[in-house]
Amino acid sequence: MNSKNKARRSAGIRALRKSIKNKRENGLMKNKIRKIKNKIIGFVDKQKDITKKDIDMEFIKREFSNFNSLQDKMAKKKIFHPNKSQRNTSRLWKYINSNINNIKLNS
Repeated sequence: MNSKNKARRSAGIRALRKSIKNKRENGLMKNKIRKIKNKIIGFVDKQKDITKKDIDMEFIKREFSNFNSLQDKMAKKKIFHPNKSQRNTSRLWKYINSNINNIKLNS
């Protein structure tokens, strides 16, 4: 095997390793987003059952900002389309607000 073919082969292997690494990182980011979203939804649902007067909005805002920043990172990396990330964010925020408004009315 001459040196040209050897160089091409090693470049192909490097590219393959890089793509595998990127896929793994993208999957981890998607899992993080899913976990944060489920954490927020679960927390809001618990609040609905309790019907407290003072809801822990700090927790919701903190987790929502984490969710939002991860969505932005993924949109910049072209994992999600920017419109999709904004849609996901607005849907989650609408869900939170509608449930919190129901809690306030019930309390």
